[in-house]
Amino acid sequence: MQSTKPFLFVWLFAHFAIAGWNLPYQQPATYDYSSYYEDALATHVAANPDYFAQELATAWDYYKANYIMSNGLVNHMRLDPNTNQVIGTDHAVSEGQGYGMLLALLNNDQTTFNSIFEAANQYMWNTGSKSYYQWCWPGCGSGAATDADLDIGLALVFADKLQSEGLWQSYDQGGVTYHSRAMEIIRSIRNSMCTTDGYLLPGDSWGGDGINNLNPSYFATAWLKVFDEYQSEVSFDAVIDKCYSVLSNTGNYSKGQAPDWCNSSGGQTGKNYGMSNDGIRTPWRIAMDALWFNDARAKEFCYNSRNTITEYDNSDKRYQLAQMGLYESNGSTMIQQSNRCDAIAMWACGILGSQNIAYTTEGLNTFVIAAIVGTRDYMGDGGMSDHKFYFKQSIAMLGFAAIAGQFPNMLADSFEPADPVQLTTPLAASKQSVEVPTAVEITAALDQPASWTITLTGQTSGDTQTKQGASANIGVTWTGSGWYTVETVDVALSVAGLDPSTSDSDLRAAIEITKAPDAPQIEPGSSIVVHDLENASTLNPWAGAWFHFTDASNGGSSTVSPSDPEDLVKGNVGNPGNGIKATFATDQFAGVGMNFTEEGVSVDLTNFESITFDYKTEG
Repeated sequence: MQSTKPFLFVWLFAHFAIAGWNLPYQQPATYDYSSYYEDALATHVAANPDYFAQELATAWDYYKANYIMSNGLVNHMRLDPNTNQVIGTDHAVSEGQGYGMLLALLNNDQTTFNSIFEAANQYMWNTGSKSYYQWCWPGCGSGAATDADLDIGLALVFADKLQSEGLWQSYDQGGVTYHSRAMEIIRSIRNSMCTTDGYLLPGDSWGGDGINNLNPSYFATAWLKVFDEYQSEVSFDAVIDKCYSVLSNTGNYSKGQAPDWCNSSGGQTGKNYGMSNDGIRTPWRIAMDALWFNDARAKEFCYNSRNTITEYDNSDKRYQLAQMGLYESNGSTMIQQSNRCDAIAMWACGILGSQNIAYTTEGLNTFVIAAIVGTRDYMGDGGMSDHKFYFKQSIAMLGFAAIAGQFPNMLADSFEPADPVQLTTPLAASKQSVEVPTAVEITAALDQPASWTITLTGQTSGDTQTKQGASANIGVTWTGSGWYTVETVDVALSVAGLDPSTSDSDLRAAIEITKAPDAPQIEPGSSIVVHDLENASTLNPWAGAWFHFTDASNGGSSTVSPSDPEDLVKGNVGNPGNGIKATFATDQFAGVGMNFTEEGVSVDLTNFESITFDYKTEG
């Protein structure tokens, strides 16, 4: 028997609080949308700051129990319209994997996220020349569905951000990482699922017919902007512009409606031109561009929805809810498809995306939220069998997360821990006096993962080294390589979000160098890092300097930018990290190089066999 949950009701308190959420860092104020809510809804959220997060978490528990198969894939559960029987529990589409991964992400559930991701990689990943997820499993079709790869790609970008901040565990399965697969998908979307001039196609295998069968509910312009911020190998600028151009030319654009299918001119095709199950997702897709990037085109489309939800200011909200459904191609309501939790959530996103206070403070009310969340452990109405459709539950939850401020652009967020970080084990060095080079372990422990930096500074030489990471258990090895001065090396720890009452003495240690070589001493058979660039300097730890060179002495005209070698090291080149970044215009040759040590200092490298380095190009 399903447990019931109380109907959303009004609380009479002032509304200034920011609602809680399920993600493992402090909610930025930018996602506090309470000023856009009807007073009754805003006061309820203020009195119950965890309301939205709890409703999302409850629905997620139901989702995991009912829509995820034993092999890890999200199933395609639905009712057969002819028999009214549940079907699809042993069937999956790539779209569902994207929904499931996004929902796992928003609920801070890395275990389920990885399970869905790995199942999709095992059963649906195309292992041929193209990089995408096959739209259907098992054996019911090949080729990509663009919306699925967009959602999976976004989920991986955000998961990579959580991992890099130490809030999720590092992930690498046989060389497949969040970053590596995100990049494969992003490249594939631009190169195989878009025309060269920027039309976003429904997949990779439609041939020339794809341009005449565009799906506006795939126009995830906010996702594309995130991809552009995440990498520089491909650009989606033209694609974003084309999405808005096509959308603005569709027949019911002035009503904030979008067709399931249209051609590149926004006109009709042989497929449905009404706003049915596909098109209903468009207000959510476009609203995210308004919420994350304040795009004027997105806000205009969302504001147009008031010409469909004309009863938004009616005191009897049943009239408003009746309009938040599916639509025929002539713009009239599909009466039998009204009061669906998923459609109401999608229209609510459009209302919020307008960012028009007069519209939102009437249209985003307790009745709308109650219709989305329902009274059970799932979204919506049991009488309408909302819980027997994975699709309804998926987009109802995603839309609910968006209007509740639970769906952030994680790539843009500056992560701060949800609670002050506590230092549970003070900073310590395994040895207090050493003859360098030798290994010294530097350790500390926190009560939760957080970004940290260890800085080593020589009191006499002024030499510095930094070690960075993101984790709860801090441990680095300092070898003393490159330190040639008998001196005290001060060690200091800084942690993002650290409890300000933490004793400064617990964040410091010292290492006394009692003997140092005159020049670098390297053991035979060992390997060394010549320069990982994490000191953000063009000088490596051995005091050797980076430089650039051209063919000028050979009469050539090659150039290297930046012109000053001191500017070669750029931040975040390693995503995250530091690296050399240079642009070459070559006639005969040009390059960058590094002196191993400072001038006048020698080192014996007889026992070394090779040098390895990593590089990448833009294009």
